Amino acid sequence: MKTHLLSLLFTLLLNTVYAQTEKGSFLIGNNIGLLSPLSIEGSDFSNFSIGSSSTLTSSEPLRTQFNLNLSPSVSYFLHDNISLGLNCNIYVNGFTYATETIELIGRESFFSLGQQMHYFLDYGNFKPYLTLNAFYTYGRWRTSSLPGLVNSENYILLGSGSGLAYFVNKNCAFNLELYLNYLAPLGSSRPNFMNEFFFGLDIGIMFFIN
Repeated sequence: MKTHLLSLLFTLLLNTVYAQTEKGSFLIGNNIGLLSPLSIEGSDFSNFSIGSSSTLTSSEPLRTQFNLNLSPSVSYFLHDNISLGLNCNIYVNGFTYATETIELIGRESFFSLGQQMHYFLDYGNFKPYLTLNAFYTYGRWRTSSLPGLVNSENYILLGSGSGLAYFVNKNCAFNLELYLNYLAPLGSSRPNFMNEFFFGLDIGIMFFIN
């Protein structure tokens, strides 16, 4: 009996491994950050003043305490293996920052909404893919050690990435993605705090609906 059940399950898997990345399908997915975004250039508070007299002058990097990165998305396949849709990115990061005279403990959060394009390469169950992103981003950070130290800013975020999706059947795939993003402020009021370029690693799940 067990042998028959295993044979039936194996047959069903063989018959459903063909991925639905053809024109007219929908892609619904969500990524979770495995690694916090890593700076290429480094962050500092060297031009930011606190109160009327003290100024942070150290250029030591931030030390991350925790981070959470969620990226739900929905896309439509305009052509075979090419999808275009909306992506929402929510990123929360706790940090500490120390100088010789003061230590900041705080949190930064970013909310992004924009377009995302996927291009899949067809290699059976394993499908490498490329992504291009363009987001409007709202960022805000504040410290618990100095409650009055709060900053918010609007940004434009441009990014690209590459990943690998493994299809367990024609409607579901697990993916691993490495990305590189560029974050530029839309105004000039922010301190020299946010990294311009950063990259990270995500894991996720994709659902394909035809």
